[in-house]
Parts: sequence; C-alpha cells; structure tokens
Amino acid sequence: MPTSTASRFRSANGLQISERKKEFLRANPELMRPDLAPIARKIYQQALAAGVPDDSAQIERAVLEGVMHEIGAVQRTAPAPSPPPAIEPKRERIPVSAPVSRTLSAATGGRDPGSRTLFAEERQVARNSFSDPSMSNEAKEFRYWQNREKYKAMKKDGSYSVQHE
Repeated sequence: MPTSTASRFRSANGLQISERKKEFLRANPELMRPDLAPIARKIYQQALAAGVPDDSAQIERAVLEGVMHEIGAVQRTAPAPSPPPAIEPKRERIPVSAPVSRTLSAATGGRDPGSRTLFAEERQVARNSFSDPSMSNEAKEFRYWQNREKYKAMKKDGSYSVQHE
C-alpha cells in the first residue's frame, strides 16, 4: 500500500479511472490513505446512489464534505487520549528507624530504671496473683508493679535475703 504523498500521487496515475478523478485524487492525496480510502469510497457510492452526477464538481464536493464529516464524527466519538502519568523525580530514600536509646538497659533488652511498664508475661502473672474480685486488671497490674519495685529496693539495700536451708 502506498503511504507517502508522492507514492499516492503516482498511484492515482495508475488507476483505471477518468482523468478528472485522477486530478481530484492528485489534489487530495490524503483520500488515498489506507484509513480514509474506504470512507471516501463509501461516500462516493452514496453520492452516486443519491443522483449526484459522476465526474462533477458536485460529487467531488460531496466526497470531501462527507469524509470531513465522517472524520469529525470519529474524532468526536473517540475517547480523548489520557494524559501520560506524571513521573515523579526519583528521590533517594533514606532508611528511617526509631530513635536510638543510649541507656544500658536498652542494649541488654531490659527496661529503663523507673519505668512503670510491665512485660506481657508480668501482666498475666499480675492478673492471676490477686484473687480479690473487686480489683480491676489495671489495679492488679499497678499493685504488682508496686510490689516488684519494693522487692528491687529491698534487695538493693540488703533488707531482703533469700535464706537457703
């Protein structure tokens, strides 16, 4: 299939059509494009069927106007091309982590002195250690924490010692 204007021009010369049609196609080579030629043929046949005289200015005008109308209708019904996705500039990503704690207990897996938190196992022990039904779990955990801190202080000052028999 011819694609360039020059090759379509030469192609019009080789067609078995009247000289007037060749001149019309030379003047309008885009009508020989593979996408427009079938539309031009259809409109030409419709114009002849409607009684428009062949090899006349009227049929040439009908073909040009009909093709333009068809192209406009196709362009109006075709979805608008979507804009290309926005390309974000690639930024170097820096790893982010929690702030480093510089205490000795953080390095050894223990807890900070004076911390009022309990490990999950300690919370479970605290809830099972007190049998008073009127105490909430939070009260049991607080009492456990108080007793744990009292135990640590007594061990530190020597007032608590384990006696082995």
